[in-house]
Amino acid sequence: MITNYNLTTLVDGDTSVVDGIAAGSPEQAIAFAAGILTERVKGHETMFMSPGVRWTIDTAVMDLENVTMLPGEVIGMFDLVLQAGQPRLVWTTA
Repeated sequence: MITNYNLTTLVDGDTSVVDGIAAGSPEQAIAFAAGILTERVKGHETMFMSPGVRWTIDTAVMDLENVTMLPGEVIGMFDLVLQAGQPRLVWTTA
């Protein structure tokens, strides 16, 4: 069964961008999001490593009245951190 997920970019706790992901499991959504974020931050690591920037993945809930995907239960979040002198995405389960 395919489930919809939201990959939400947060800046200082406020929603900046929401990307939809359709995946067969939370693990697939996390892997897909990691690929998206890896490409998105290339060459912009300094900007994305600023305090207050993080990404969450949640199960998306369809609002049929407004035809939008609302945030559901948060699965976890990504942060971009410096490890051994290199930028690295770190996943934390909620």
